[in-house]
Amino acid sequence: MAKRKWDGSDSTDITDDANWSGAVAAGDDLIFPANAAGFNVEGTLAEEINSVVVEDGCTLTFGTNVSGVITPVVINLVNQTDHTVDLSGTGVSYFNFTNAATITVRKAGTTQTSGVNPLNIATGPVATINIIPTNSAFVGIAHQGGETAVVTGDINITGGTVFIGSGVTLTTVNINQSGGIVWNSAELDTDDILYIDGGTFYHLAGACNSIVSTGGTVYYNSTGTLLSLDLRGTIDFSKELGSREVTTAVVYEGAKLLDPHGDVTWGTNKIDFYKCGLQNTEVDIGTHFMLTKGSL
Repeated sequence: MAKRKWDGSDSTDITDDANWSGAVAAGDDLIFPANAAGFNVEGTLAEEINSVVVEDGCTLTFGTNVSGVITPVVINLVNQTDHTVDLSGTGVSYFNFTNAATITVRKAGTTQTSGVNPLNIATGPVATINIIPTNSAFVGIAHQGGETAVVTGDINITGGTVFIGSGVTLTTVNINQSGGIVWNSAELDTDDILYIDGGTFYHLAGACNSIVSTGGTVYYNSTGTLLSLDLRGTIDFSKELGSREVTTAVVYEGAKLLDPHGDVTWGTNKIDFYKCGLQNTEVDIGTHFMLTKGSL
């Protein structure tokens, strides 16, 4: 196992050993340094890599997008000890990682171009994705046409703007959001849970198994059924005029439940105001009213 640094002195080809500090072999750790210059990066590595780091300050472009046809840089991390990916580059990037244990985004570009994010990630099975940027990063997970991703653990988001595409398959996943903006087109199926404590989450399509809100705002723009809602923050159904159902809803003191068009059908338990005390709780389900302790 060795650390191999990219210098890009010979070509764009990630498989060309002349572009590295030494010949790349299975088990190596790949580093794209902050001062990397020269050619951008293209190609598919056959070797099974232990880890990948794109350092803060790296502005290389990874992969290509020609008239909407994406050719990512493909790196395989199967059968290794760490199989981790750590990304801090700000160049336009298209990656496809196979069998990464953890993908962590610490920084990315901050501007979309024609709806395309500066950082685009497709992946085979990955256990955990951490979007914890120190800047206003734009990140897409299988957001572009034809991209796919499989996530089997948690997606943790503390900031930036994140697009989770319809090409993402979630398998018993928790999306844990404490900040930033998330645009989600993936179905939150059985055993998938959104935990939101801050930021803004747009659920754009498909059903949703469970939302547990302790803060932040959820815009439920899908007509898919929401099976379980545990609400201490804000949920807003007003952006989508189609009918939809919430099977079970528990609302706590201080929450905001907004359905001004009355499009939501509430399940057999209706809305359970659990020990609210009716203090500073706002409910709008077609006829707007405020419940405050002083008004009782």
